[in-house]
Amino acid sequence: MRNMPELFQELIRQGCLADSNIYTTKDGFFAANHRLVQLGGGYLYAVPSGDGYVYGVFTMADQDALDPGVVISFAALDEKRMQMTGDISKAIKAYFRRPQAEGGYLIARIFVEHIIRSGQTRHISLPRYFENFYRQGKGGRISRFVEINNEDAVHTVCDQEMIYIRDLENVSDFEKLAILATHTGCTSFHSFAAGVRYYARPFSKETGAQLTLSETVQPFHDVGGKWVKKQKNAVKE
Repeated sequence: MRNMPELFQELIRQGCLADSNIYTTKDGFFAANHRLVQLGGGYLYAVPSGDGYVYGVFTMADQDALDPGVVISFAALDEKRMQMTGDISKAIKAYFRRPQAEGGYLIARIFVEHIIRSGQTRHISLPRYFENFYRQGKGGRISRFVEINNEDAVHTVCDQEMIYIRDLENVSDFEKLAILATHTGCTSFHSFAAGVRYYARPFSKETGAQLTLSETVQPFHDVGGKWVKKQKNAVKE
């Protein structure tokens, strides 16, 4: 893989990662789909900056967690000590607040793959949080999306309790969207990327992007809103 960041290369030499664990985008963003014990079970990513890279960490929680979804830290990683510096990286935030940035899309896809791999079955139970959400009548936005997604797929992808994967070797876009929506609250990959950009916006004091299912509806959840529209104009899927 061309121009792979040095830390990824070193982790491959140490046997902590394999080439197959490392994904990249056209704009030079790198991310691993394998947990690293050195990072407390977090996942490594790298943002291009000048002549090198700035490293960061994201975490993923599956349907068994109390708070399923993805958290992307904006803090820089000290690559020598493999510890977070605690300081928010200007380079990381600058990268993620660009509508053209492809890193958010890549992390969303890694997360969807993670949910599929974790279950190792064609039937994926929805998060416990979603079940409470749905039964209390508070999950209207996501529940409506699930129904529309079923209609578009012309079969039941999700019945508000379970997601049904027809072929684990060829997961459909409808199945991926059902996973993304019920685990992160984002009903499209554009929405997810817009969410990362929203948390990285100028003057925001957020230390990271938290894309998790909750009762709070954010601006990037609005499919017709300016945040998602800007993503659609910047990145064509």
